[in-house]
Amino acid sequence: MPTCQSLIFAGPAAAARPRKCTGAALGSAPRLVVRSPWLHSTAHTAGAGSSTVSAGSKSSAGRGSSAIARVQADFVLVPWDASQETWDEESEARMKKLVARFEAADKDGNGVIDRDELRSLLERVGGGEDEVPTSWLTDDDVSEVLAQYDTNGDGVISFEEFVRMAQDKIFLAGKLEEYREAFRAVDAGGNGTISATELFQLFEKIGHPITYEKLVSVMEKYDVDQSGVIDFGEFLRMFRNELLDLNDILAYIKKRTAAKAAAVTAQGTRITVDQLTAASQGAAGSAATAAAAPPAASPAAPPGTGPKLLPGGVNLFFSEADLDAVLASNPGKLVVLMASVTWCRPCKGFQSTYEAAAKHYKDAVFLKFYGNSNEGTKELFKERLKCRTTPSFFFFRDGAIVGSCTGANAKRLETHLRQAYGEQGLEQAPLWLDQPADG
Repeated sequence: MPTCQSLIFAGPAAAARPRKCTGAALGSAPRLVVRSPWLHSTAHTAGAGSSTVSAGSKSSAGRGSSAIARVQADFVLVPWDASQETWDEESEARMKKLVARFEAADKDGNGVIDRDELRSLLERVGGGEDEVPTSWLTDDDVSEVLAQYDTNGDGVISFEEFVRMAQDKIFLAGKLEEYREAFRAVDAGGNGTISATELFQLFEKIGHPITYEKLVSVMEKYDVDQSGVIDFGEFLRMFRNELLDLNDILAYIKKRTAAKAAAVTAQGTRITVDQLTAASQGAAGSAATAAAAPPAASPAAPPGTGPKLLPGGVNLFFSEADLDAVLASNPGKLVVLMASVTWCRPCKGFQSTYEAAAKHYKDAVFLKFYGNSNEGTKELFKERLKCRTTPSFFFFRDGAIVGSCTGANAKRLETHLRQAYGEQGLEQAPLWLDQPADG
């Protein structure tokens, strides 16, 4: 007895599976029957709730056009061998998973995902299994996704549009704890945020170094609250926009951990099995606790502490609060500040000279900021420092300015820098002052 099985979408809760049609009733061409609340084809027959299209049949009007062209169906039938199934078990399982995720996102059960449900969907990680305990996408992020995938412009996401989102891999696939592990690895200061300097170092360590100017544009885009640092939510946006790759950071963490273990071994430190077990259990407990709660709020910094600095390097900052924290945490030490703007060409050309000075005068702290980074740096640039020329250099000791100079001139910078040391004295020989004058 001939049989005809069909590709049936009975609703979001049902699995979707194409089946084969066999038997003499089909004649020489197989047919595919589609019943779907999502595939709204004009080929539906009245009262039947399904559409039947015969592959290779001709128009009864004798126009010679195919049945598919005649009914103008809004889906495409792909020719297939009626003697074999078109989906394997893996494909079927994948579709079931997509249906289940769509159902979970459609909280009001109306068969589509509205804007609020889309935000919740996009903010989940780990294949939709892990909920981030804070909202981290901007309204523009959600609008951008909706505009890209709402192909029919009805303001919601249908199941077909959701499937295309999944195919484009716009959802964060990593586990929440993996992203937290990456965040903790970058947050070298352990204060719950990532400074510009720490972010700059991250790009270098994972093999994708960036310029200071590029770092400014990154901070402008992702430091949404203009706090001068990157919090966990802003960090996740970097992965969503593919600025960062989770595998790159996890590989770096693994490499760093291996290097530390090798250093311990080289020093002859002996670790017992019990100690390793206790450490593993402690790490597992910490991971479970971290996965169940958002990152702890940054505690107020006690007096004498500040952002973690790069010794012998230039530390970039994006808020006046960071500058004050550095000044407060380095009493008696010379702090050198370079004020710039992103379009200053002399500043760009002088960057390597300023870095050389930081490397040579390691007992001083070298900072840099861009006055056009955000509203806070604009205020610092124009009102507090009253900069009118770039680059401008300021020399601080105990929070007070003890000297300043302007211009991209190495000898001028070094002259004022050495004067700012005052009675403290200098161990370093001059870098440029002993060189003959340009002639």
